[in-house]
Amino acid sequence: MRKIFLLTLCIFSLNAVAQPTIDGAATPSIGDVLEISVVNDPTLSQGPAGVDITWDFSNLSAVSSQSAQVIAADNAPNSSSFANASIAIAYSEGLSFGSTSNITHEFFDAAGGSFLKNGFVTNDLVVPYNNPQTLVPAAFTYNDTHSDEFAGTFDISDQSTIEKTGQISVFADAYGSLILPYGTIDDVLRVKI
Repeated sequence: MRKIFLLTLCIFSLNAVAQPTIDGAATPSIGDVLEISVVNDPTLSQGPAGVDITWDFSNLSAVSSQSAQVIAADNAPNSSSFANASIAIAYSEGLSFGSTSNITHEFFDAAGGSFLKNGFVTNDLVVPYNNPQTLVPAAFTYNDTHSDEFAGTFDISDQSTIEKTGQISVFADAYGSLILPYGTIDDVLRVKI
């Protein structure tokens, strides 16, 4: 089973015949390799919401790409700061995301079928969340919505303590088939974060 993870739009490939539902089986597992591609296409449209949608992204070409490995959280640097994490995603070249640059590891847990982010590590910072970020709750399906607040406290160079807080809103607005340059993936659920 292929799993597709895009930064602004997450599409989970599921083994389903009818309306897909995200559960623990759709989250990354130890040993998975994630391929992350950055595309720059000003005409790219996320397409319509709804059922039985076909998204045709067969003409996309990557501006850059990298891989990431899903490993046991205990095997990642600074794992003791993420006691509730079961997996970590180790980025081969670091990952730039928003105002946070060069994330080397992100820590997650798939407790009870939900997919929780426990924090991240950059070259200079360790940012554990004392209130994890629920990216996708258990048994999430078409038209479901979810909001969650997350928070963490971390130190910068042992000089300042920073509190990071935020809120995430998640909406599953479509399902169908995704056509990519390397082939078609059926039974995907589009999740907007």
